[in-house]
Order: sequence, then C-alpha cells, then structure tokens
Amino acid sequence: MRVYTDELHPGRHWKGGPQVYMIQKLCWNIDLDEEALITEWLELMVGKEAAAPFRKYVEVWANFWTNKVPKTPWLQDRAAIPAPFLQRKDASYLDALEYEDITRSIEYLDQTLAAAPEGIHKQRAEFFRNY
Repeated sequence: MRVYTDELHPGRHWKGGPQVYMIQKLCWNIDLDEEALITEWLELMVGKEAAAPFRKYVEVWANFWTNKVPKTPWLQDRAAIPAPFLQRKDASYLDALEYEDITRSIEYLDQTLAAAPEGIHKQRAEFFRNY
C-alpha cells in the first residue's frame, strides 16, 4: 500500500470498536493477521478474562452493519444520492435492527462487565455497558 486516506470521526467516546485500532496497525504493516488484531484489541479493552463475551457483543454489531444494513433500501438507495452516507435525518437503516440484537448485546455486555478485572479494564467494560 502506498497511500491511505480516510475520515475518522470516532466521536467523543471512541465507541467504534476495533476499526480504528486495526486501521492504524494495518497502515504500519498490511501483513498483520486480522483475527490476531481483533483479539489483541479485545483483550486490551476489557482484559483477557472478559474478551470472549465482548467479542460476541462486537460480532452482533459487525453482523448488523455488514450483513443486515446492506440489504436495506437505505443503503441500496445511497448510491444515487450525492450526500454523506450516514445522514442524521434518515435513520431508516435501523429498520434492519431486531429486538434480539439489542437483548443479546446487553447480555454480552453484562457478561463482559462481570468478567472484566478491576481497574481500567472494568472501567472500559462499564463504559460500554452504560453508554
């Protein structure tokens, strides 16, 4: 890779998941293992003990954005609109969200919080759970 350009708007709380971490690591070394990077990020965030349920939480939302949203008219219609993708006035992508996505997310975050070791890892787990 010779050039990489992107806009990064993680917001005040950096809740975008492992994307930013992975992008920065891969820009330095494109040959890094994707799965190893995700595992590393999960463990750095909430500790080794809590990484498994936190991974499940991340996977719920990865599935939402990569499998469910692309099937919605919201995304399919975006190609014809000369405007930013995620406009605040149109939240119809949420039509793909199922109640089970929310309940499983909360369950996984509760498990993450229970398993996270005291200190910064517990604080991060609490942040994700309570945000």
